[in-house]
Amino acid sequence: MTDLQKIQLDIMLVMTGICAVITLFVFFTNAMRPRRRYVLFWLELSATLVLIFDRIAYLFRGNASLEGWWAVRISNFAVFFLSIALVFFFNLYIIDLYTHEGALKTAPKRLRATTWVLLAAFVFLVASQFTGLYYTFDEMNVYHRSKYQPLCYIFPFATIFLQLSVIIQYYKRLSKLLRFPILLFTLIPIFATFAQFFFYGLSLSNLAIIGMAVLLYVFALIDLNDTVKKENDELMKLTAEKERIAAELSVAAKIQSDMLNKSYPPFPSRDDFDVFASMSSAKEVGGDLYDYLLLDDDHLMMTVGDVSGKGVGAALFMAKCKVLLDFYSLMGVPPAEMFARANNHLCEGNDSGLFVTCWFGIFCFSTRELRFVNAGHPFPVIFKKDSDSFEFLKEKPGFVLGGMENVQYKEYSVTLERGERIFIYTDGVTEATNKNEELFGDERLLSAMNGTRGKSAPDTLLEIRRAIDSFAIGAEQFDDITMMSFELK
Repeated sequence: MTDLQKIQLDIMLVMTGICAVITLFVFFTNAMRPRRRYVLFWLELSATLVLIFDRIAYLFRGNASLEGWWAVRISNFAVFFLSIALVFFFNLYIIDLYTHEGALKTAPKRLRATTWVLLAAFVFLVASQFTGLYYTFDEMNVYHRSKYQPLCYIFPFATIFLQLSVIIQYYKRLSKLLRFPILLFTLIPIFATFAQFFFYGLSLSNLAIIGMAVLLYVFALIDLNDTVKKENDELMKLTAEKERIAAELSVAAKIQSDMLNKSYPPFPSRDDFDVFASMSSAKEVGGDLYDYLLLDDDHLMMTVGDVSGKGVGAALFMAKCKVLLDFYSLMGVPPAEMFARANNHLCEGNDSGLFVTCWFGIFCFSTRELRFVNAGHPFPVIFKKDSDSFEFLKEKPGFVLGGMENVQYKEYSVTLERGERIFIYTDGVTEATNKNEELFGDERLLSAMNGTRGKSAPDTLLEIRRAIDSFAIGAEQFDDITMMSFELK
Protein backbone atom coordinates (compact mmCIF):
# COMPACT_ATOMS: atom_id res chain seq x y z
CA MET A 1 0.00 0.00 0.00
CA THR A 2 1.46 3.33 -1.06
CA ASP A 3 1.68 6.39 1.15
CA LEU A 4 -0.96 8.07 -1.03
CA GLN A 5 -3.33 5.17 -0.45
CA LYS A 6 -2.70 5.36 3.31
CA ILE A 7 -3.58 9.05 3.27
CA GLN A 8 -6.69 8.17 1.27
CA LEU A 9 -7.72 5.66 3.96
CA ASP A 10 -7.32 8.30 6.64
CA ILE A 11 -9.43 10.70 4.57
CA MET A 12 -12.05 7.98 4.17
CA LEU A 13 -12.13 7.44 7.93
CA VAL A 14 -12.69 11.14 8.61
CA MET A 15 -15.35 11.44 5.91
CA THR A 16 -17.08 8.30 7.20
CA GLY A 17 -17.48 9.96 10.58
CA ILE A 18 -18.75 13.19 8.98
CA CYS A 19 -21.28 11.34 6.81
CA ALA A 20 -22.46 9.22 9.75
CA VAL A 21 -23.06 12.33 11.85
CA ILE A 22 -24.87 14.03 8.96
CA THR A 23 -27.04 10.91 8.51
CA LEU A 24 -28.07 11.10 12.16
CA PHE A 25 -28.77 14.84 11.91
CA VAL A 26 -31.01 14.28 8.88
CA PHE A 27 -32.81 11.42 10.61
CA PHE A 28 -33.71 13.56 13.61
CA THR A 29 -34.44 16.76 11.66
CA ASN A 30 -38.11 17.72 11.73
CA ALA A 31 -37.82 21.05 9.95
CA MET A 32 -37.48 19.47 6.48
CA ARG A 33 -40.40 18.22 4.47
CA PRO A 34 -40.80 14.42 4.99
CA ARG A 35 -39.99 13.43 1.42
CA ARG A 36 -36.85 15.57 1.24
CA ARG A 37 -35.66 14.32 4.59
CA TYR A 38 -36.27 10.74 3.44
CA VAL A 39 -34.25 11.20 0.23
CA LEU A 40 -31.41 13.09 1.93
CA PHE A 41 -31.22 10.47 4.69
CA TRP A 42 -30.72 7.61 2.23
CA LEU A 43 -28.30 9.72 0.19
CA GLU A 44 -26.08 10.39 3.22
CA LEU A 45 -26.43 6.80 4.49
CA SER A 46 -25.33 5.48 1.09
CA ALA A 47 -22.35 7.85 1.19
CA THR A 48 -21.41 6.55 4.66
CA LEU A 49 -21.64 2.90 3.55
CA VAL A 50 -19.61 3.55 0.38
CA LEU A 51 -16.77 4.87 2.51
CA ILE A 52 -16.98 1.96 4.92
CA PHE A 53 -16.95 -0.71 2.21
CA ASP A 54 -14.28 1.09 0.16
CA ARG A 55 -12.05 1.18 3.23
CA ILE A 56 -12.69 -2.53 3.87
CA ALA A 57 -11.74 -3.30 0.25
CA TYR A 58 -8.36 -1.57 0.73
CA LEU A 59 -7.70 -3.11 4.12
CA PHE A 60 -8.32 -6.68 2.95
CA ARG A 61 -6.67 -6.29 -0.43
CA GLY A 62 -4.13 -9.10 -0.89
CA ASN A 63 -5.47 -11.03 2.12
CA ALA A 64 -5.77 -14.60 0.79
CA SER A 65 -7.64 -15.95 3.83
CA LEU A 66 -11.27 -17.05 3.57
CA GLU A 67 -12.31 -13.97 5.56
CA GLY A 68 -10.32 -11.73 3.21
CA TRP A 69 -11.76 -13.51 0.15
CA TRP A 70 -15.33 -12.72 1.21
CA ALA A 71 -14.51 -9.24 2.52
CA VAL A 72 -12.89 -8.10 -0.73
CA ARG A 73 -15.65 -9.41 -2.98
CA ILE A 74 -18.56 -8.18 -0.89
CA SER A 75 -17.00 -4.77 -0.30
CA ASN A 76 -16.14 -4.18 -3.97
CA PHE A 77 -19.64 -5.18 -5.05
CA ALA A 78 -21.11 -2.90 -2.35
CA VAL A 79 -18.98 0.07 -3.48
CA PHE A 80 -20.20 -0.27 -7.08
CA PHE A 81 -23.80 -0.85 -6.01
CA LEU A 82 -23.88 2.02 -3.53
CA SER A 83 -22.32 4.37 -6.08
CA ILE A 84 -25.35 3.65 -8.29
CA ALA A 85 -27.60 4.20 -5.25
CA LEU A 86 -25.97 7.59 -4.59
CA VAL A 87 -26.77 8.75 -8.11
CA PHE A 88 -30.30 7.37 -7.77
CA PHE A 89 -31.03 9.21 -4.52
CA PHE A 90 -29.46 12.39 -5.89
CA ASN A 91 -31.86 12.07 -8.81
CA LEU A 92 -34.80 11.82 -6.38
CA TYR A 93 -33.44 14.88 -4.58
CA ILE A 94 -33.39 16.87 -7.84
CA ILE A 95 -36.96 15.76 -8.65
CA ASP A 96 -38.12 16.88 -5.22
CA LEU A 97 -36.40 20.26 -5.62
CA TYR A 98 -37.87 21.03 -9.01
CA THR A 99 -41.41 19.88 -8.20
CA HIS A 100 -41.47 22.06 -5.07
CA GLU A 101 -38.99 24.95 -5.07
CA GLY A 102 -38.87 24.88 -8.87
CA ALA A 103 -42.68 24.79 -9.07
CA LEU A 104 -42.73 22.19 -11.87
CA LYS A 105 -46.01 20.28 -12.02
CA THR A 106 -44.26 17.01 -12.88
CA ALA A 107 -40.65 15.85 -12.98
CA PRO A 108 -38.97 16.25 -16.39
CA LYS A 109 -38.94 13.04 -18.46
CA ARG A 110 -35.13 13.07 -18.50
CA LEU A 111 -35.03 12.70 -14.73
CA ARG A 112 -37.56 9.87 -14.85
CA ALA A 113 -35.52 8.15 -17.57
CA THR A 114 -32.48 8.03 -15.29
CA THR A 115 -34.22 5.36 -13.20
CA TRP A 116 -34.12 2.97 -16.15
CA VAL A 117 -30.51 3.85 -16.89
CA LEU A 118 -29.51 3.08 -13.31
CA LEU A 119 -31.50 -0.15 -13.39
CA ALA A 120 -29.48 -1.19 -16.43
CA ALA A 121 -26.30 -0.28 -14.53
CA PHE A 122 -27.35 -2.61 -11.69
CA VAL A 123 -28.04 -5.47 -14.13
CA PHE A 124 -24.57 -5.10 -15.67
CA LEU A 125 -23.02 -4.94 -12.19
CA VAL A 126 -24.63 -8.25 -11.20
CA ALA A 127 -23.57 -9.82 -14.48
CA SER A 128 -19.98 -8.69 -13.93
CA GLN A 129 -19.81 -10.75 -10.72
CA PHE A 130 -20.04 -13.90 -12.83
CA THR A 131 -18.25 -12.77 -15.98
CA GLY A 132 -15.44 -10.54 -14.74
CA LEU A 133 -16.78 -7.78 -16.96
CA TYR A 134 -15.71 -4.98 -14.62
CA TYR A 135 -12.98 -6.47 -12.43
CA THR A 136 -11.30 -9.71 -11.39
CA PHE A 137 -9.20 -11.01 -8.46
CA ASP A 138 -5.93 -12.94 -8.74
CA GLU A 139 -4.81 -15.84 -6.56
CA MET A 140 -3.51 -13.39 -3.93
CA ASN A 141 -6.97 -11.85 -3.67
CA VAL A 142 -5.83 -8.61 -5.32
CA TYR A 143 -8.35 -6.51 -7.25
CA HIS A 144 -7.63 -5.89 -10.98
CA ARG A 145 -9.51 -3.79 -13.48
CA SER A 146 -10.96 -5.53 -16.50
CA LYS A 147 -10.29 -4.13 -19.93
CA TYR A 148 -14.07 -3.59 -20.15
CA GLN A 149 -14.30 -1.71 -16.89
CA PRO A 150 -14.89 1.66 -18.62
CA LEU A 151 -18.34 0.26 -19.40
CA CYS A 152 -19.30 0.67 -15.74
CA TYR A 153 -18.88 4.43 -16.10
CA ILE A 154 -21.21 4.73 -19.09
CA PHE A 155 -24.41 4.45 -17.05
CA PRO A 156 -23.50 6.95 -14.30
CA PHE A 157 -22.15 9.32 -16.95
CA ALA A 158 -25.40 9.08 -18.96
CA THR A 159 -27.41 9.71 -15.79
CA ILE A 160 -25.30 12.66 -14.72
CA PHE A 161 -25.47 14.26 -18.17
CA LEU A 162 -29.27 13.88 -18.17
CA GLN A 163 -29.39 15.51 -14.73
CA LEU A 164 -27.00 18.24 -15.81
CA SER A 165 -29.17 19.10 -18.84
CA VAL A 166 -32.21 19.53 -16.54
CA ILE A 167 -30.23 21.60 -14.02
CA ILE A 168 -28.98 23.94 -16.72
CA GLN A 169 -32.44 24.31 -18.30
CA TYR A 170 -34.17 25.11 -15.00
CA TYR A 171 -31.20 26.69 -13.26
CA LYS A 172 -32.99 29.89 -12.20
CA ARG A 173 -35.97 28.07 -10.70
CA LEU A 174 -33.94 27.14 -7.59
CA SER A 175 -32.75 29.42 -4.82
CA LYS A 176 -29.19 30.73 -5.13
CA LEU A 177 -28.13 28.64 -2.14
CA LEU A 178 -29.10 25.40 -3.91
CA ARG A 179 -27.95 26.13 -7.47
CA PHE A 180 -24.24 25.91 -6.64
CA PRO A 181 -24.11 22.52 -4.85
CA ILE A 182 -26.54 20.90 -7.31
CA LEU A 183 -24.35 21.96 -10.22
CA LEU A 184 -21.16 20.85 -8.45
CA PHE A 185 -22.69 17.46 -7.64
CA THR A 186 -22.88 16.73 -11.36
CA LEU A 187 -19.67 18.39 -12.58
CA ILE A 188 -17.07 17.37 -9.95
CA PRO A 189 -17.71 13.58 -10.21
CA ILE A 190 -17.32 13.83 -13.99
CA PHE A 191 -13.84 15.36 -13.67
CA ALA A 192 -12.95 12.94 -10.87
CA THR A 193 -13.97 9.97 -13.00
CA PHE A 194 -11.71 11.11 -15.83
CA ALA A 195 -8.86 11.46 -13.35
CA GLN A 196 -9.63 7.97 -12.04
CA PHE A 197 -8.27 6.46 -15.26
CA PHE A 198 -4.82 7.94 -14.57
CA PHE A 199 -4.60 7.21 -10.83
CA TYR A 200 -5.11 3.50 -10.43
CA GLY A 201 -5.68 2.39 -6.85
CA LEU A 202 -7.35 5.62 -5.75
CA SER A 203 -11.14 6.08 -5.31
CA LEU A 204 -11.28 9.59 -6.69
CA SER A 205 -14.77 9.34 -8.21
CA ASN A 206 -16.29 7.92 -5.02
CA LEU A 207 -14.57 10.51 -2.84
CA ALA A 208 -15.77 13.25 -5.18
CA ILE A 209 -19.39 12.05 -5.05
CA ILE A 210 -19.28 11.71 -1.27
CA GLY A 211 -17.71 15.12 -0.89
CA MET A 212 -20.53 16.54 -2.96
CA ALA A 213 -23.07 14.68 -0.81
CA VAL A 214 -21.63 16.40 2.27
CA LEU A 215 -21.65 19.75 0.47
CA LEU A 216 -25.25 19.14 -0.60
CA TYR A 217 -26.32 18.65 3.02
CA VAL A 218 -24.44 21.77 4.14
CA PHE A 219 -26.14 23.94 1.53
CA ALA A 220 -29.50 22.26 2.14
CA LEU A 221 -29.12 23.17 5.82
CA ILE A 222 -28.18 26.76 4.95
CA ASP A 223 -31.18 26.98 2.62
CA LEU A 224 -33.40 25.51 5.34
CA ASN A 225 -32.16 28.10 7.84
CA ASP A 226 -32.81 30.82 5.28
CA THR A 227 -36.34 29.47 4.74
CA VAL A 228 -36.97 29.30 8.49
CA LYS A 229 -35.73 32.88 8.86
CA LYS A 230 -38.09 34.06 6.13
CA GLU A 231 -40.98 32.19 7.74
CA ASN A 232 -40.10 33.68 11.13
CA ASP A 233 -40.04 37.15 9.59
CA GLU A 234 -43.41 36.47 7.97
CA LEU A 235 -44.75 35.13 11.26
CA MET A 236 -43.59 38.28 13.04
CA LYS A 237 -45.38 40.37 10.43
CA LEU A 238 -48.53 38.29 10.82
CA THR A 239 -48.28 38.54 14.61
CA ALA A 240 -47.90 42.32 14.40
CA GLU A 241 -50.84 42.50 12.01
CA LYS A 242 -52.90 40.29 14.32
CA GLU A 243 -52.08 42.54 17.28
CA ARG A 244 -53.03 45.60 15.23
CA ILE A 245 -56.35 44.02 14.24
CA ALA A 246 -56.95 42.97 17.86
CA ALA A 247 -56.35 46.55 18.98
CA GLU A 248 -58.72 47.88 16.32
CA LEU A 249 -61.35 45.30 17.31
CA SER A 250 -60.95 46.36 20.91
CA VAL A 251 -61.62 49.97 19.92
CA ALA A 252 -64.59 48.84 17.79
CA ALA A 253 -65.97 46.83 20.72
CA LYS A 254 -65.60 49.88 22.97
CA ILE A 255 -67.40 52.10 20.43
CA GLN A 256 -70.16 49.51 20.07
CA SER A 257 -70.49 49.18 23.83
CA ASP A 258 -70.75 52.94 24.21
CA MET A 259 -73.63 52.98 21.72
CA LEU A 260 -75.73 50.75 23.99
CA ASN A 261 -77.55 51.90 27.09
CA LYS A 262 -75.95 50.09 30.05
CA SER A 263 -76.90 52.33 32.99
CA TYR A 264 -79.46 51.25 35.60
CA PRO A 265 -81.89 52.61 36.26
CA PRO A 266 -81.79 54.16 32.79
CA PHE A 267 -84.41 56.78 33.70
CA PRO A 268 -83.94 57.59 37.44
CA SER A 269 -86.81 60.04 37.52
CA ARG A 270 -89.32 57.40 36.47
CA ASP A 271 -90.46 54.68 38.85
CA ASP A 272 -93.57 53.56 36.97
CA PHE A 273 -91.67 51.03 34.84
CA ASP A 274 -88.53 48.92 34.90
CA VAL A 275 -86.44 48.27 31.81
CA PHE A 276 -82.96 46.94 31.20
CA ALA A 277 -81.05 45.12 28.44
CA SER A 278 -77.72 43.39 27.92
CA MET A 279 -75.68 41.96 25.06
CA SER A 280 -72.98 39.27 25.22
CA SER A 281 -71.01 39.00 21.98
CA ALA A 282 -69.69 35.68 20.65
CA LYS A 283 -66.77 37.59 19.09
CA GLU A 284 -64.91 40.80 19.87
CA VAL A 285 -67.74 42.79 18.33
CA GLY A 286 -71.28 41.55 17.93
CA GLY A 287 -74.10 41.83 15.42
CA ASP A 288 -76.96 42.14 17.89
CA LEU A 289 -78.56 45.44 18.83
CA TYR A 290 -80.89 46.78 21.45
CA ASP A 291 -82.13 50.18 22.49
CA TYR A 292 -84.76 51.81 24.70
CA LEU A 293 -85.51 55.49 24.56
CA LEU A 294 -88.11 57.83 26.12
CA LEU A 295 -89.50 59.65 23.12
CA ASP A 296 -91.49 61.90 25.47
CA ASP A 297 -93.07 61.59 28.90
CA ASP A 298 -95.73 59.24 27.57
CA HIS A 299 -93.90 57.05 25.08
CA LEU A 300 -91.04 54.53 25.44
CA MET A 301 -89.35 53.03 22.39
CA MET A 302 -87.88 49.51 22.72
CA THR A 303 -86.08 47.44 20.08
CA VAL A 304 -83.97 44.28 19.84
CA GLY A 305 -82.33 43.06 16.65
CA ASP A 306 -79.99 40.40 15.33
CA VAL A 307 -77.81 40.95 12.25
CA SER A 308 -76.93 37.93 10.13
CA GLY A 309 -73.30 36.94 10.60
CA LYS A 310 -70.87 38.13 13.23
CA GLY A 311 -67.85 40.36 13.56
CA VAL A 312 -67.09 43.86 12.31
CA GLY A 313 -69.34 43.74 9.23
CA ALA A 314 -72.37 42.74 11.30
CA ALA A 315 -71.52 45.39 13.92
CA LEU A 316 -71.44 48.15 11.30
CA PHE A 317 -74.74 46.96 9.84
CA MET A 318 -76.16 46.91 13.37
CA ALA A 319 -75.05 50.48 13.98
CA LYS A 320 -76.68 51.64 10.75
CA CYS A 321 -79.94 49.91 11.66
CA LYS A 322 -79.93 51.38 15.18
CA VAL A 323 -79.38 54.92 13.91
CA LEU A 324 -82.25 54.56 11.43
CA LEU A 325 -84.68 53.26 14.03
CA ASP A 326 -83.71 55.95 16.55
CA PHE A 327 -84.13 58.66 13.93
CA TYR A 328 -87.56 57.50 12.73
CA SER A 329 -88.70 57.03 16.33
CA LEU A 330 -87.84 60.60 17.24
CA MET A 331 -89.57 61.77 14.04
CA GLY A 332 -92.79 60.09 15.22
CA VAL A 333 -93.03 57.67 12.30
CA PRO A 334 -95.47 54.78 13.02
CA PRO A 335 -93.73 51.40 13.64
CA ALA A 336 -94.88 49.65 10.43
CA GLU A 337 -93.97 52.60 8.21
CA MET A 338 -90.69 52.97 10.11
CA PHE A 339 -89.70 49.38 9.26
CA ALA A 340 -90.62 49.88 5.59
CA ARG A 341 -88.41 52.97 5.34
CA ALA A 342 -85.53 51.45 7.33
CA ASN A 343 -85.70 48.29 5.20
CA ASN A 344 -85.27 50.25 1.96
CA HIS A 345 -82.33 52.19 3.38
CA LEU A 346 -80.63 48.97 4.55
CA CYS A 347 -81.08 47.38 1.12
CA GLU A 348 -79.18 50.22 -0.57
CA GLY A 349 -75.57 49.24 -1.25
CA ASN A 350 -75.96 46.00 0.70
CA ASP A 351 -73.59 44.05 -1.54
CA SER A 352 -72.57 41.73 1.30
CA GLY A 353 -76.18 40.50 1.58
CA LEU A 354 -76.54 41.21 5.30
CA PHE A 355 -79.96 41.41 6.90
CA VAL A 356 -81.37 41.90 10.39
CA THR A 357 -84.22 40.32 12.29
CA CYS A 358 -85.79 42.95 14.52
CA TRP A 359 -88.58 43.49 17.04
CA PHE A 360 -89.65 47.06 17.66
CA GLY A 361 -92.27 48.45 20.02
CA ILE A 362 -93.57 51.75 21.36
CA PHE A 363 -95.32 51.71 24.70
CA CYS A 364 -97.82 54.41 25.59
CA PHE A 365 -98.08 54.90 29.36
CA SER A 366 -101.39 56.76 29.29
CA THR A 367 -103.19 53.98 27.39
CA ARG A 368 -100.90 51.12 28.50
CA GLU A 369 -100.87 50.03 24.83
CA LEU A 370 -97.75 48.45 23.32
CA ARG A 371 -97.68 48.88 19.52
CA PHE A 372 -95.10 46.64 17.90
CA VAL A 373 -93.85 45.23 14.62
CA ASN A 374 -91.75 42.12 14.01
CA ALA A 375 -89.29 41.56 11.12
CA GLY A 376 -88.50 37.86 11.26
CA HIS A 377 -87.53 37.99 14.94
CA PRO A 378 -88.19 35.36 17.68
CA PHE A 379 -91.48 35.82 19.52
CA PRO A 380 -91.14 37.77 22.80
CA VAL A 381 -92.21 36.23 26.10
CA ILE A 382 -95.03 38.06 27.89
CA PHE A 383 -96.36 37.68 31.42
CA LYS A 384 -100.11 38.24 31.79
CA LYS A 385 -101.72 38.54 35.25
CA ASP A 386 -105.02 37.00 34.17
CA SER A 387 -103.32 33.72 33.21
CA ASP A 388 -100.56 34.09 35.80
CA SER A 389 -98.08 32.56 33.37
CA PHE A 390 -95.38 33.34 30.87
CA GLU A 391 -96.25 32.72 27.21
CA PHE A 392 -95.01 33.72 23.78
CA LEU A 393 -96.49 36.81 22.16
CA LYS A 394 -97.20 35.18 18.83
CA GLU A 395 -98.12 37.43 15.93
CA LYS A 396 -97.18 36.71 12.34
CA PRO A 397 -93.75 38.29 11.71
CA GLY A 398 -92.83 40.20 8.58
CA PHE A 399 -89.79 39.79 6.34
CA VAL A 400 -86.30 40.57 7.66
CA LEU A 401 -84.87 44.08 7.27
CA GLY A 402 -82.34 44.53 4.46
CA GLY A 403 -83.38 41.36 2.64
CA MET A 404 -85.60 42.81 -0.08
CA GLU A 405 -86.83 46.28 -1.03
CA ASN A 406 -90.36 47.61 -0.80
CA VAL A 407 -91.61 45.20 1.84
CA GLN A 408 -94.73 46.17 3.82
CA TYR A 409 -94.97 45.41 7.53
CA LYS A 410 -97.99 44.95 9.81
CA GLU A 411 -98.36 46.64 13.17
CA TYR A 412 -99.79 44.77 16.18
CA SER A 413 -100.69 45.88 19.69
CA VAL A 414 -101.13 44.47 23.16
CA THR A 415 -102.26 46.07 26.41
CA LEU A 416 -100.18 45.65 29.56
CA GLU A 417 -101.57 45.91 33.07
CA ARG A 418 -99.47 46.96 36.02
CA GLY A 419 -97.25 44.09 37.15
CA GLU A 420 -97.13 42.60 33.65
CA ARG A 421 -93.93 42.36 31.73
CA ILE A 422 -92.41 41.50 28.33
CA PHE A 423 -89.08 39.81 27.60
CA ILE A 424 -87.44 40.35 24.19
CA TYR A 425 -84.36 38.40 23.11
CA THR A 426 -82.32 37.19 20.12
CA ASP A 427 -82.04 33.60 18.92
CA GLY A 428 -78.70 33.31 20.70
CA VAL A 429 -80.83 32.53 23.78
CA THR A 430 -83.00 29.69 22.47
CA GLU A 431 -80.31 28.35 20.11
CA ALA A 432 -77.61 28.10 22.80
CA THR A 433 -76.27 24.53 22.67
CA ASN A 434 -74.65 22.16 25.12
CA LYS A 435 -71.93 19.57 24.55
CA ASN A 436 -74.56 17.13 23.24
CA GLU A 437 -75.59 19.73 20.63
CA GLU A 438 -79.03 20.11 22.20
CA LEU A 439 -80.76 23.49 21.94
CA PHE A 440 -81.79 25.50 24.98
CA GLY A 441 -85.14 25.91 23.23
CA ASP A 442 -88.47 27.59 23.92
CA GLU A 443 -89.62 25.31 26.75
CA ARG A 444 -86.46 25.86 28.81
CA LEU A 445 -86.81 29.60 28.25
CA LEU A 446 -90.37 29.62 29.59
CA SER A 447 -89.29 27.49 32.54
CA ALA A 448 -86.42 29.88 33.30
CA MET A 449 -88.79 32.86 33.04
CA ASN A 450 -90.93 31.36 35.80
CA GLY A 451 -87.92 31.75 38.08
CA THR A 452 -87.86 35.50 37.48
CA ARG A 453 -91.13 36.33 39.22
CA GLY A 454 -90.75 39.36 41.46
CA LYS A 455 -87.26 40.14 40.17
CA SER A 456 -86.02 43.42 38.72
CA ALA A 457 -85.11 43.74 35.06
CA PRO A 458 -81.31 43.27 35.62
CA ASP A 459 -81.94 40.28 37.92
CA THR A 460 -84.28 38.80 35.32
CA LEU A 461 -81.54 38.90 32.70
CA LEU A 462 -79.02 37.42 35.14
CA GLU A 463 -81.41 34.56 35.96
CA ILE A 464 -81.92 33.73 32.29
CA ARG A 465 -78.18 33.91 31.64
CA ARG A 466 -77.49 31.57 34.58
CA ALA A 467 -80.00 29.11 33.15
CA ILE A 468 -78.30 29.25 29.73
CA ASP A 469 -74.81 28.84 31.22
CA SER A 470 -75.96 25.95 33.40
CA PHE A 471 -77.44 24.24 30.34
CA ALA A 472 -74.51 24.92 27.98
CA ILE A 473 -71.74 24.22 30.49
CA GLY A 474 -68.52 23.28 28.69
CA ALA A 475 -69.82 24.34 25.25
CA GLU A 476 -68.54 27.43 23.46
CA GLN A 477 -70.90 30.35 22.83
CA PHE A 478 -71.29 30.55 19.06
CA ASP A 479 -73.87 33.34 18.77
CA ASP A 480 -74.50 36.75 20.36
CA ILE A 481 -76.93 36.71 23.27
CA THR A 482 -79.09 39.81 23.73
CA MET A 483 -81.98 40.19 26.19
CA MET A 484 -84.32 42.96 27.28
CA SER A 485 -86.87 42.99 30.08
CA PHE A 486 -89.66 45.57 30.50
CA GLU A 487 -92.18 45.63 33.36
CA LEU A 488 -94.99 48.06 33.94
CA LYS A 489 -95.17 48.79 37.68
